[in-house]
Amino acid sequence: MKHILYPIPVLLLIVCSLAFCQCSSRRGPYNPQLVHIDSLLNQEDLDTSAVSAAFRRVSTSLDGFDDDNRMYYNLLTQFYQFKTYQLVENDSVLRAVIQYYGDEASKEGLLANYVGAGMYYDRKEYEKAQDCGLRFLRMTEKTSDFDMVMKAKCHITLGDTYEFRLPNKYTLHQMEQATLCAEQTTDSLLMADCYYALSQVRKEGGDYQLALRDGRRAYDVYSALGYHDKAAWVWLQRVKCNIALGDYDEAQYCLRMFEKNAKEVGEGYVVEYELNNETYYYVKGSLCEKTGAIDSAFMYYYRELGSGDVGYKMGACDNLQKLYASLGQRDSSDKYNQLHQKFRKEMDSKYDISTLLEKQIEFDAHNHFMELLRYVLYGVGAIVMVVGLFWKRKKVAAGFVALFSSLKKRRAQKKGQALETSTANGVSASKAESFDVEQGKGEQVGEVEVESSAGSASGALLKRYGAQLGNANVVQVDYGQAASLVYFRRLLGKGRYPSADDPKWFLLLRYVDENDVRFSRFLKDMQKSFGRIDYTHVRVCVLIRAGFRPSEIARLMNVSVQAISNMRKKLSERLFEDTTASPERLDVFLRGI
Repeated sequence: MKHILYPIPVLLLIVCSLAFCQCSSRRGPYNPQLVHIDSLLNQEDLDTSAVSAAFRRVSTSLDGFDDDNRMYYNLLTQFYQFKTYQLVENDSVLRAVIQYYGDEASKEGLLANYVGAGMYYDRKEYEKAQDCGLRFLRMTEKTSDFDMVMKAKCHITLGDTYEFRLPNKYTLHQMEQATLCAEQTTDSLLMADCYYALSQVRKEGGDYQLALRDGRRAYDVYSALGYHDKAAWVWLQRVKCNIALGDYDEAQYCLRMFEKNAKEVGEGYVVEYELNNETYYYVKGSLCEKTGAIDSAFMYYYRELGSGDVGYKMGACDNLQKLYASLGQRDSSDKYNQLHQKFRKEMDSKYDISTLLEKQIEFDAHNHFMELLRYVLYGVGAIVMVVGLFWKRKKVAAGFVALFSSLKKRRAQKKGQALETSTANGVSASKAESFDVEQGKGEQVGEVEVESSAGSASGALLKRYGAQLGNANVVQVDYGQAASLVYFRRLLGKGRYPSADDPKWFLLLRYVDENDVRFSRFLKDMQKSFGRIDYTHVRVCVLIRAGFRPSEIARLMNVSVQAISNMRKKLSERLFEDTTASPERLDVFLRGI
């Protein structure tokens, strides 16, 4: 038996090495001028004049290129057209590029399918866009050499492709995956775009409260980054949600904020240029209809009908048909109903809904199968290791019995220690902690006594939040799941620090509000009880609770370690009303809340 088991790890290592070499391979070597163009295209601020000049220099030597270099040149031209938003009328070059690289999980194959998904979506060839998008996602499962930003944008493209065409759950899944990918990057603008797109999909699915929540997240990041025009469009999204919820006063307020801040809206509240004008007409018409301004509703619906986009025309006809029907004008209602059906057929003729759905279902089934297979392999590997360990002495059964017995014994020991600790602190082990904020019932049951005046503001804070001091340094919330803290630790590893207005600070505080409710209430009560407590103090307290050392906090805040120690010392003195209170005492208290 052991002669069979021993070669297994070696064989697995060989197979994994071969797979890795295959997945990480790329074509080449390429002409240095093409490599230079590639580097220019991947810069954050694209210099179009430099790229155009580089393409002109290369075009003179195309005749001497081999197939790899010529196809790589074609791939870069398509990537350039995609990045500069040029609509491609003939897809012959793009089609040849995609066929050349096929399912090759390389940098070029990933880029070809990423560009193909976006460009075919712009051409409204949704089936081809889906093929390229799903092929790109399958490639990311075979290699780690891909850009997470590209993966997030690919999910967005698929979500836009499925929106209004497939059931809402497929669009929602793509936007959720896009948001997860964006949160793993440092691209805050992409993260805001994902939140905004997720808000729109949730609204279409009828989940208006979550749509408003995601809209607020997008608004916070847009505002922090200075994209005030993008932030203004979030107000329009909030109008839609409030109309659906029946809160017309709030909807009118949000619409006024949009008209005040969006640069597309000029005098007389007429949208002047750029995209999404029809969205404004639709929202304005809906609000006018709900508030009884029927004539104005007709005006805005007719403006929406003047759009060059078939989707907006179809929506406008549907709204006009319903409005005329509510007024009893059957002839006009039938007219716009016929137009609505006409535009619907025109849209459906561009793609096959059943094909889109079948391909996505097949992709999901394949992913589920691979995930199940991965777990099975993990289980088999674990069993092989355990059997190999115990087989030498022929005591497999005895080993399992001993293992479970030791686990049971350790669990009993921990339970006894917890009982002794709670008894020593005067806390009944059979009585759970009770807290009710809304009804104001009691502060805490079985609180640990803290030396402070109960009548003062700090005394009230200690009495209310000091009950868990016996569990000091045991934070109940897993801050390792906070994407913001992962990002901060990554910066520390690179010797960098975030700016004071970095959106990740906002996301960290929101994580505390949503996941560490008790500590969030403590921070708010501390701000109310103590004067001159700003967001710097709040951030320091959160980082202490999350387990950061003073030196790490100082680097993140871009200040000296002494400054952080002084801040902790002053907070400790104010909280405990003791001039001898040490900074470490504050740390223990914050981690024990």
